[in-house]
Amino acid sequence: MDVYRQAADVIKAVRAGEGTAKALCLRKEMQKKKQTYAVVCETLRHYELLEDLLKTAAFFEYYPQASRDLSLCMAYDAVIGKGVNTKNDTTARAVADSVKYLRDAYAQVRRRHHIVPRSSESMDTSAFDEGEAGSTGKRARDGGDVDGEEEAMASGGVAAASLRLPRYARVNTLKIDAETLVQRLRSAAAEKRKQQQTVAKAGRILPDFTRDPVVPDLLVFPSGTDLHAHPAVRGGQLVLQDRASCLPPCVLLDAVPVTVHGPAAAAPRKPLEYVVDACAAPGNKTTQLAALGAPKIRIMALELDERRAGLLEHRVQVLGAGDYVNVNHLDFFQISSEHREATEGILLDPSCSASGVLSRVDIEVGGQAPSRRPPARAALARGEGGRRGG
Repeated sequence: MDVYRQAADVIKAVRAGEGTAKALCLRKEMQKKKQTYAVVCETLRHYELLEDLLKTAAFFEYYPQASRDLSLCMAYDAVIGKGVNTKNDTTARAVADSVKYLRDAYAQVRRRHHIVPRSSESMDTSAFDEGEAGSTGKRARDGGDVDGEEEAMASGGVAAASLRLPRYARVNTLKIDAETLVQRLRSAAAEKRKQQQTVAKAGRILPDFTRDPVVPDLLVFPSGTDLHAHPAVRGGQLVLQDRASCLPPCVLLDAVPVTVHGPAAAAPRKPLEYVVDACAAPGNKTTQLAALGAPKIRIMALELDERRAGLLEHRVQVLGAGDYVNVNHLDFFQISSEHREATEGILLDPSCSASGVLSRVDIEVGGQAPSRRPPARAALARGEGGRRGG
């Protein structure tokens, strides 16, 4: 019951623009963070449908004392998810007693609604593992703030067949070169296939994968591939990072083809040696900058939030970027004039990771983005990042 109550409060806050689902679910006072986050995400994804469902079933006409927010959360599990197994509350009893009518209403309204697809990038649970286990190391080993949809988070909802995004993972060349890791992954998969012919339980086999044709050192796996427990991810050799998240560092350091117009097009572009990452946590793009620019690059990684700055520092060390990255718990606008003058390039990515942006319920709630944003990031969003002097 506590999970539903917490989820109802979080949903109300998200829709009021008071924060993202993940940030609100990671607060210290929250219990059973993973389960709460799962209910929040699925309820937000189906929010308009659930409102229509309750209205069609005339639910509040029969149960006027039922909590609206709590009813929405429980209606999802009752009709689309795995069912509601509690009656320890007036609203819970109302929902449980109305399942038949709610399902009938669902059959009527489901075709009227487009559900935001759940991609393989939309459920990041590594931060919740860290929060519940009390270990920042767990989070870093599992791939930081990027993402993969885990079975524990799936509530048996409507399949999102309309959008199947690949699963991306970046080879961390600070620890291993891409060719070596690719060969090891393919050899291990081939060995397990052989074992499968003679042994009943040969373990999970890594599916076939390709290399991205544009982004260097980026591997492309089939949608839904779960890599969180893979030894290469836990060892920091493979970083779970979406393709869109990989592009800004590549553009800044000329690691992908970029067409430049105007006077800057004719100017020679020397490799950058001093870069500022203005919104660095949790550090996937920061460590990618280090990998692309090593051994000469030096990066000032800035993070305004103290807790996230700590996670950033830990992640930088775990991924082997400590020699190239200097983490600062600091507002971007407070850096000294000396550092400003020395800066040759700036990575400005105020929205943090783009992983799963097509399906993140935090980004699109009822067709509108949350209206509030921390002041520093709001200001950064109006600026432009890139190189100095072309």
